[in-house]
Amino acid sequence: MRHNVAGSYTWWGTNLFRFAAKADDPCNTNKLLWIDVLNVAQFSISSSDQVIDTTDFIYDECEVWVYLDDSYLDRAWCLAEAAKFSNPASKCVIVVSGSANFKLGTDFFSCMKAGKESDIPLIQKYAMEKYGSKERFNQIVDDAIVRLSGWSLIYQGRYGEALQACDKEIELLRRLAGDNSRSILEAQATMAVCCEKLGDFEKSLEIHQKVLEEKVLCHGTEHVNVANTYVC
Repeated sequence: MRHNVAGSYTWWGTNLFRFAAKADDPCNTNKLLWIDVLNVAQFSISSSDQVIDTTDFIYDECEVWVYLDDSYLDRAWCLAEAAKFSNPASKCVIVVSGSANFKLGTDFFSCMKAGKESDIPLIQKYAMEKYGSKERFNQIVDDAIVRLSGWSLIYQGRYGEALQACDKEIELLRRLAGDNSRSILEAQATMAVCCEKLGDFEKSLEIHQKVLEEKVLCHGTEHVNVANTYVC
């Protein structure tokens, strides 16, 4: 049976512990998790080869728990993961904790770092084969930053800025995937959270209701995504 949750995080600090604590939450009991440190033999170049070849499978049509820190967008593996799961075509639901040093316009391709330096050319080769050029890869990571910013700002309590970030994310998603993207519904739900935090409960309820109606049309009334909207 395929996993329905994957993680994306650096190994610094308490990220892995936070991931484990979230997995231990009763509401996640029935979820199947991909946890790289448990699924892959670490510090083996053959394992690195294996994982990079399965990145597209791991971060596709699942929930992705992203744990940000200031090194997240420096790390080669995190960059490859974010470029994949942030693409609307991946149909991933992104759940963000923490904050990162968001540096739009950075040459992420050339500046990426890894615990094993031999992983860097491996991931650069993957990026070139998948995206065609380092400029295109850097743009994809910039798009990923737009998608991660809203929840990161909410996490920091910067709700007004988060609301603006949600507007930018929705604009980006419409440009990339059109008005019918499921990702737009998730971004709108994030916007509803921002409105609630800012005290605009009427607007928050209006957006949540719209999102709920669209999800019922897409999934019916029995789907977990519909239940999550009711919880909101």
